[in-house]
Amino acid sequence: MRLFAIAAPTTTWSKPRLSSSRTSRTKCRQSFASAAPWVACARPFACASRPRNRRAKMNLEGKTALVTGASRGIGPHLAAALAGRGMNLVLAGRSAGELEAVAAEQRKLGVSVLAVATDLLDADARTLLVGACEREFGGVDVLVNNAGGDPLREFDEMSIEENLAILDLNLSAPIALTHLVLPGMLARGRGHIVNISAMAGRVSFPFTEAYAAAK
Repeated sequence: MRLFAIAAPTTTWSKPRLSSSRTSRTKCRQSFASAAPWVACARPFACASRPRNRRAKMNLEGKTALVTGASRGIGPHLAAALAGRGMNLVLAGRSAGELEAVAAEQRKLGVSVLAVATDLLDADARTLLVGACEREFGGVDVLVNNAGGDPLREFDEMSIEENLAILDLNLSAPIALTHLVLPGMLARGRGHIVNISAMAGRVSFPFTEAYAAAK
């Protein structure tokens, strides 16, 4: 079983000067937003183990992938890439409508897709999600921990609970899901876990304190 870490390519940007004024904070947010085109072009940069024959491709046809954060951002693109390899999908996210739209597109490729609207911050919801995967497809062969995000707000303007929720979504939830799918993977003798990282995990940006720590 291989553990992959996915991150964005390095980009060069000018760090804005921080100020207590609202005008400067707005400019800082705009500068950060303009410096983040890498969000849509994630690429693998490291993995715990690599196949010796890099030309060899895994046979994923008929296997099942659980993709979190599947309704937005790179989530639909991840789903499309996996469906293109013949994988059945379990798509998880908060928006039922957006998830179903993504699911409908992937079903056109002839794969089975289950859309599950859920809150990954809820431990019981995570357990129910993995249970749905097992009932529908017999287990999870590939887990893609893609769900995440950051509100881009001043640290001192956020409550402790809000900052801890960022850590839970970006760090604790992926760990918990990994624990839930791992027994089945070990029992079957195969499985892949993909964790989506971000540039903030290597270089912290303004307004991303908890997010950067999680990544």
